[in-house]
This record gives sequence, structure tokens and C-alpha cells, in this order.
Amino acid sequence: MKTIKNHSALIRGLFAGAAIAASAASHAALIDEPVPDSLIVERSGLEWVWASPVAPDGSFGSGSTIELNWDFRLPTEEEWLASFSGLTDLYDAFNIGASQLCASGYFTSSTEFNHCDGDDIQKGNVWGSPWPQDPAKETFDTFLVRGELNQTPLPATLALLGAGLFALGLSRRKRPA
Repeated sequence: MKTIKNHSALIRGLFAGAAIAASAASHAALIDEPVPDSLIVERSGLEWVWASPVAPDGSFGSGSTIELNWDFRLPTEEEWLASFSGLTDLYDAFNIGASQLCASGYFTSSTEFNHCDGDDIQKGNVWGSPWPQDPAKETFDTFLVRGELNQTPLPATLALLGAGLFALGLSRRKRPA
């Protein structure tokens, strides 16, 4: 009787191990190296990547989440507006000819969601973007950003330049000949 219990425990263990192995095979590991420059779009002093065809928090039925790696984070509305003029500009920046600059393998381990959907951008389904979105759509592509926004306000720059030139003019005028 003890032998039968040992065999049934062994068989259950084999089935459990096979189930775990099958589950691991369906979830590929994240690419464990920095995102190559060829997949990064630079705008306004920021580096942008197309990270996933789903929302970052697994909402909208996908269940897949995004790993924030290599200092990439979700962009602010200010960063969106400073970097892209709209959805067409965003689409054009990440779709070069017949290829997409898709970095999803670096941010999601799901084999089901390790691609990018250009039609989602065209429909306005971009997570956190300030542009209108299709409310009937249940998935949203996610873009990530890193760096700091390069925004020196033009009026302040001109005022500083003007003050510097004025001071230079005054210093030259007061010198004795």
C-alpha cells in the first residue's frame, strides 16, 4: 500500500512539474539587457519607447502588466504635449517604413502581449495620452519615457540675453578712454 502511495505522489509531482514547466514556457522572460538605441525615439530631451500593446496596470482585460526598467516611467501630459503634436506624429515617430520601433520584449514577459499595435495609436488608444481615445476599445498601447523635459521658456531666455547685452553695453560705455 505504501508503494502505491509513493507512486501516486510521484505521478502527481510529475504532473505538477509539467504544469509549471508549461506555464513557464508560455511566459517568456524579459529581455535582460538595456533597450537598444535603435528602439528609442528622442524628443524634447526625452527618450521614448513603445513598451506594450496593453495598459501598464493590466486593466482592460489583458491581465498583463508592464515592468518599469532602465529608468523608464509613465509620461506626464506635459511630456506628451512637448514631444508629439498628436497621434499622427506619435505613429510616424515609431513606424519607420514597414518596421515598428517596438520594445515590448524589454517591458513585458507575456508572450501574448510582446508586440505593438499601430492601429491602436491611430484609433487614439494610447495609455495616458492627452488625445481623444476610442471608448469602445478595450486595449491601450503603453509608451514609456525617461530623462527630463528640455524646456527653457523662450521669453525668459530672451530676457536674460537682453539683460546680459545691456550690462555689456553699460560696462563698455563707462570705461575711460
